[in-house]
Amino acid sequence: TGVFLEYLSDFSDSLFFTAGLRHDDNDDFGTNTSYRISGAYLVDMGNGTLKLKSAYGTGFRAPSPFEVEYNNSPSAFPPAANVNLVQEESEGWEAGMEFFTGNMRLEAVYFDQDVENAIFFDLSAFSGYLQDIGTSNSKGVELTAEIPLSESLRLTGNYTLNDTERPDGTQRLRRPENLFNAGLLYTALDGRLNVNGFYRSQADSLDTGGPLEDFGVLDLTASYQITDSLRLYGRLENALDEEYEEVIGFNTAGSAAYVGVNYRFSAR
Repeated sequence: TGVFLEYLSDFSDSLFFTAGLRHDDNDDFGTNTSYRISGAYLVDMGNGTLKLKSAYGTGFRAPSPFEVEYNNSPSAFPPAANVNLVQEESEGWEAGMEFFTGNMRLEAVYFDQDVENAIFFDLSAFSGYLQDIGTSNSKGVELTAEIPLSESLRLTGNYTLNDTERPDGTQRLRRPENLFNAGLLYTALDGRLNVNGFYRSQADSLDTGGPLEDFGVLDLTASYQITDSLRLYGRLENALDEEYEEVIGFNTAGSAAYVGVNYRFSAR
């Protein structure tokens, strides 16, 4: 059973405040009360608006029925079969600023989050669900940009530096220290033609078997609106045929091309 309360307030045209409170009552894992508060302040810069913002919150997650039953099933074996899962609890805060004017937006955020008793699946021995007993931490910076290069061309991107630590002092599994995404979006012919390129990469990631190789993947998409009802589209996934793994031992798809037609019927 859960109860959630939320308060939204705008003290003026430039100052905003929110608060949320949640109480959970779980038959197996007891009660928990979590909350979140956030605020934002807008500053008129003449040629744009600067937003100063921050947030602080706590969280609670009981092990799911699937996680509990998997560890109790014949599919599980030690060490997971010997683990009695307990709830995760988290606490975190962030602070940042955002500048926007017209179609351009720039943002920078610092974050810091602690997770108590993080639950994860044992991808080393496939024994079941385990827990990092103690505090796991993730902190870092995220940068985001949306920049119009012309009336028809737009650049988007974000970068995350994520410094993580498990209770034993090692890096958290499958949490890349460096993440980068970039997109180039082209629109022409009064919006009928759209061509997009998306590049994503990650570096300095660790898995149970050791470090993962850094990689970058390029995806391309295009669409053309032939009529109001008929649209031709295509996409090329992993255009550079990058060989990479996001989880050790699990291969990912190579290059793949798709072409299709979408027709929308009008109801009368």
